[in-house]
Amino acid sequence: MPTRRTFIMQTASASLLAAANMPAEARPPGSGGSVSVYRLPHTDLEVSRIAFGCAYLLEWNKDPLSSDEVLDASRVINAAYDNGITFFDLADVYGLSKAEQALGAVMKQTSGLRHKIVIQSKCGVGLANDWKFGAPISFFDCSYENIVKSAEGTLDRLGTDYLDILLLHYPDALIQPQEVARAFDDLSRAGKVRYFGVSNHGAAQIELLKKDVVQPLVVNQVNLGLGRPDLIEEAPYGLAGNVRITGIIEYCRQHDISVQAYSPLRGNVMSPPDDAAASIKSAAQYIAQFARSRNTTRWVVALAWLLHHPAKIIPVFGTREPRHVIENCLADAFEMSREDWYRLLMAVMGARIARLE
Repeated sequence: MPTRRTFIMQTASASLLAAANMPAEARPPGSGGSVSVYRLPHTDLEVSRIAFGCAYLLEWNKDPLSSDEVLDASRVINAAYDNGITFFDLADVYGLSKAEQALGAVMKQTSGLRHKIVIQSKCGVGLANDWKFGAPISFFDCSYENIVKSAEGTLDRLGTDYLDILLLHYPDALIQPQEVARAFDDLSRAGKVRYFGVSNHGAAQIELLKKDVVQPLVVNQVNLGLGRPDLIEEAPYGLAGNVRITGIIEYCRQHDISVQAYSPLRGNVMSPPDDAAASIKSAAQYIAQFARSRNTTRWVVALAWLLHHPAKIIPVFGTREPRHVIENCLADAFEMSREDWYRLLMAVMGARIARLE
């Protein structure tokens, strides 16, 4: 006999999947509404506690955006919105700019959607003309000219006259904080960008920017998840030589900077390959068993693990499947004890420590 939690999950999934396949004009906006909201510090933005990431919403290629791609993107984006997600994360390079075009097309199809969602995009990554997917990023460019050009290109592709949040995608070793400050000032004064932030930045890099940037840096988006817990595990257990950005979670909490976690569902312990080490398979098995014991999926567990952290971390996940959106949004209501949280961390740490020995 199914448990009450299983029944709720099945019922929610069925109804929301049906809604996701309705035409946009026939679907009641925000009909799912299962994700709670959170006000970003230093802003007037109310955002969903889970964000939808558009990095792999489309294939990364130079083909023009097709009507089929818009249709597929529409199904996923509408499933996210109908289930309570109002926060959408982009970058000028995602899908080689097609991700922004796709969201723009969906907003054009759905009257009033732009003013019901929060849109965040990123700038500062340069790609060479011979770029191919899978190759390293060519260079970083946080110059005044590139920040302004990127923001204006984003607005054009989205078909909107303002962006809620603009992030510097990666630290630029050649950065001139005065140029960043001038770009932010001009974009802010023109009403083109409301708030600013960073991604993949450490505390020292943020402090350097703050010497000249007058706007509060409201976000730092970092690579974090149950499968990649480096930034969290350093606090109680620090593994020497294994932490890329030191103390950034604590720094962001101290300065009221919202922490966002990208790729929260990745990592070998989430989807171990056949040739994975025994320690990784053991950790993956523990996560899977924990999920089964709670009648949910390991993806929900991984998102709930982040949501449980007192830093109010916002997981940013992406998918092309509406059903995965619906299932993952159940993480916001998933209950997890302190012991559960640490047991999951220790299981993952066991795999990491064994790998380092």
